[in-house]
Amino acid sequence: MLSFYLRLKNIIFFIYSGSTTGHGDSFRRLFSSCQHLEKVFLISVRGLTERDLRALTLCKNLKQLDLLGTLSLTAEICHAIFVNCLKLEMIDLSFCDNIADCSIQQWQQIYTHIAIKRVYSER
Repeated sequence: MLSFYLRLKNIIFFIYSGSTTGHGDSFRRLFSSCQHLEKVFLISVRGLTERDLRALTLCKNLKQLDLLGTLSLTAEICHAIFVNCLKLEMIDLSFCDNIADCSIQQWQQIYTHIAIKRVYSER
């Protein structure tokens, strides 16, 4: 399995949609192995844990992050991403229901170099 991650070390773009059930520590190993990642799209992934999301902070070259519909995302994890991913230019938090509007507004004032995208679901 380690050789699999070593072969991926130079990828710059990663898209995943579906479920993380049974994947264990895969995201952490992937993100720590792929230091060249610039774009990560985790689209409506079911079963993402806080540990999975915190692994994104290992992506030091991350420029674009799409977390569309990530229900387990919290303001604390977003803050950790902003602080650790210094090259981040754009993040999509659409349909991330645990992120309050006031947090988005505050981040937009603090992290002016990051475009924070947000689309709301109709309830």
